[in-house]
Amino acid sequence: MTDNVTPLKDVTFGAISGILSKVVEYPFDTIKVRLQANPETKSTWDVICTAYKNEGIVKGFYQGIKAPMAGACVENATLFFVYGLSSSALRTVFYPERSKSPDMTNPLWISCVSGGASGLAASFFLTPLELVKCKLQVANVKSRAESARLYTATVKHIIQHDGVSGLWNGLSATLLREIGGTAVWFGAYEFMSSFFRAQNESNKLTDLQLIASGAMAGICFHVSFFPADTVKSNIQTLDVLHGGERSVNSFQVAKILLSRPGSIRNFYRGLPITLARAIPSNAIIFYTYELLKRNF
Repeated sequence: MTDNVTPLKDVTFGAISGILSKVVEYPFDTIKVRLQANPETKSTWDVICTAYKNEGIVKGFYQGIKAPMAGACVENATLFFVYGLSSSALRTVFYPERSKSPDMTNPLWISCVSGGASGLAASFFLTPLELVKCKLQVANVKSRAESARLYTATVKHIIQHDGVSGLWNGLSATLLREIGGTAVWFGAYEFMSSFFRAQNESNKLTDLQLIASGAMAGICFHVSFFPADTVKSNIQTLDVLHGGERSVNSFQVAKILLSRPGSIRNFYRGLPITLARAIPSNAIIFYTYELLKRNF
């Protein structure tokens, strides 16, 4: 990924990429959240069958997609925008000769640092969106009438019980996941891209190489920081599924997960389906971004 893209194009291309990827990944994400947040579920297949049997395709797999769709648009626009600005600034300071050649790829450390900066920026608006999304994704698990809420009602309920700051419940876990995970995300993509370019005489990536690089970036992101995502999902769904305290921190949730049967394995519930989601989703994000960059 190079810096020969204007900030406006970064925002636009990132937004389009995020929307397309969310349509593909959302059903996988719904199952993942239910596996992470509900220890009573037996397996991934059990969750899929139960959701389809009891709720159908739309409610079972796409409940709560509106906010994440908007969130994916803003998130990816922010990620690519901040990444582009950060990497450009760092190259200017540390590698001034590279700043004169926008087609040169970033050193790996710049990709990671810039990725971490973009994850930091995205975390603050991503947390409220994921909070509402997670609550709606697990709401149908409970038969209580008040569980099936709309977005506006869910937001109103959160503010009434926890105040405006309650919308950022789970921020610490989101920050850990996004800063570290996005550093790995961009770093892995740049590493794979550089590897493939070295194999090509033209120094250009083929479509298949773009797809493979994006898929590998998604796999590395989730493998490296999946426990933080599990903690976040549990924080954000505790009151819906278990009627427990509405305010818990990451350390308290981590202790709860460790105390359950399975111990450390509880932090990785839902990882297989998440990786199955990550491959097409992240391939779409980077491929769409690069395709738009090439043509516009």
